Amino acid sequence: MNPVWQQLAQAYRQEEQIYQQVRELVGRQQQAMEAGPDPAEVLRLCDLAARLMSQIADIEDAIEPAKKQWEQSREDPEGDLGAALASIEAAIGEIARRQEAVQSGLLQYMQGRQQAVREARASINVGRARRLYRAG
Repeated sequence: MNPVWQQLAQAYRQEEQIYQQVRELVGRQQQAMEAGPDPAEVLRLCDLAARLMSQIADIEDAIEPAKKQWEQSREDPEGDLGAALASIEAAIGEIARRQEAVQSGLLQYMQGRQQAVREARASINVGRARRLYRAG
């Protein structure tokens, strides 16, 4: 068996597992937004996901020479590389969709909080104006 193929197959299987962990974290982010919302928990989970993505980047850096060799021949005797790459691509798409939903939820939450702050400030200003009018 080709050592380049073996290295890539092992690396892509490892990446698949890490992407599954990222997918789970993004799912937990969605749950945190739906249950609370809890932006602090979402950011904590984001940090964990970023660490996992850093591991993937390290794997990609390590296999870069093997990938270049493999791209010349595209040898995939057992179909493992193609299957792993398809699985990774699907995971990335799902993670992106979920992440977009989380970002949208966070944005809506922040806009709601900003509106509440504006309303509170307006209420405070009206109260001051009334006191000043009565005192004057």
